[in-house]
Formats: sequence, structure tokens, C-alpha cells
Amino acid sequence: MGINERRKLIRKQFWAPRPGRTDLNLYEDELGWSLSDCEEAGGYTDTKDVWDHLIALSSDDIVGFDLCFYYPEADCFYYIDNIGRSLFILPPEPDWDGRYIFDRVEIQPQIVPDEYELMEFEHASEVWDKFRIGDKDMRYILEHSVLMLST
Repeated sequence: MGINERRKLIRKQFWAPRPGRTDLNLYEDELGWSLSDCEEAGGYTDTKDVWDHLIALSSDDIVGFDLCFYYPEADCFYYIDNIGRSLFILPPEPDWDGRYIFDRVEIQPQIVPDEYELMEFEHASEVWDKFRIGDKDMRYILEHSVLMLST
């Protein structure tokens, strides 16, 4: 598929310019798990299988990755903090200039005001089972979001 054939979701203002990134559009094919995420999960391609292996992976010795996702339908960044056991909306950076959506937030675990915290959980599977945005479940949300793993 050529660049002219890709469906643009957000034009010229999603990605901030960085070395190696000159196309600032957000494309539909950039949503959901990346190929490297699927490889990291052991080659799985189903959204739930990748989730189980990267996010819900936990035991007494191992905690899964944190996950930040930008859900365009809500125009929000969400963060699943596996160590802090909470899911929250990332608050906007106070000095954000309004130019590039990706620069709106700092993608990292953080302490947020109560109004930004959406749920606490004992295990990430609770997020998969219970979290909704409108009538959309986690499968739909993740398949229609920009996903960023964090350690």
C-alpha cells in the first residue's frame, strides 16, 4: 500500500517532528498492536493474546508492561500503570503549545489528580473485562488506538 492509499485519521498534527519522522499524519494502519509488539508477545496477532502476554502477564516475580494508548474517538491518552495498579487519563502538559497531539502529554506513570483516575485494579485482566469507553470494550478500544508500551 502506497502512502497515498493510506487512510489519514489526523492530518499533519498528530506526530511531532522527530529524527526519522517527517510524516506527521496519523494513519488508520498505525492503530492496534505494532509488528514489534506482536513479536515481543511471541508472535501472537490476536489483540487479546498480545494483551495477555504483554500487559496481563504477571506473577509474584514479573509484572507486565505498562500501556499508554491514544484513543482518537475520545481524543484522550490513557495510561495503564501495572505497578501502581491504576488506569488513568494522562493530563495535558501545562506548557503544551497545542500544536502536536503527541506532545500534549508526558507518557509515563505519574500521580494524577483524582478526576483523571478511572479505575484501580488488582490484575490487568480486570481492565480487559471491565473498562469501557462508551459502549466500546477493550478489544475495540485497543484495535482503534495508538498503542505505546512502557517499562
